[in-house]
Amino acid sequence: MLISANDIRNVDQVDRTDIGDILLTGATGYLGIHVLKYYLDHNKGTAYCLVRKGDFESPEKRLKHMLMYYFDNPHNDMFEKRIRCIDGDITEEDEVMSFEKYDFDTLINCAACVKHFSAGDLLEKINVTGVKYLVKLCSKTKRRLIHISTVSVAGEGMDGTPPADKKIHEKDLYFGQRITNE
Repeated sequence: MLISANDIRNVDQVDRTDIGDILLTGATGYLGIHVLKYYLDHNKGTAYCLVRKGDFESPEKRLKHMLMYYFDNPHNDMFEKRIRCIDGDITEEDEVMSFEKYDFDTLINCAACVKHFSAGDLLEKINVTGVKYLVKLCSKTKRRLIHISTVSVAGEGMDGTPPADKKIHEKDLYFGQRITNE
């Protein structure tokens, strides 16, 4: 189904299928860690979690730290059974394409740079280029992609344009909003 057809008139065409095993990007961020916790609590599959290790000695340690921080439980017993960490970066095309070797059914993209202002190309590398690579991976492997974004992609209004009560839909790109920064 094309994104232009993604509205209430076509809701009957949406297939409800089991989410299966997932590849979760942005797993250590606020949204990603909550998506992971919900998945673990309500599904039986495996969560492959894309995690940059950062200052931690391993991606596993970083993810356990975040699980402990948010939920007071590092879920040690689930690692290697239901949680598998992948050290990676969505801004590297070859790396993203190598994820096809993992046995997942659905990719949930929670990875994003959520700064409202940024210098350089960081926002574009993560929020645009990285997403293109994920779309390419899912298109090539015929896996489902669930992409999550925030309302701040809507830009800002000025002098009533767009109207304050404007409802934004997935297929809306430009509708008169001001877009003045990266």
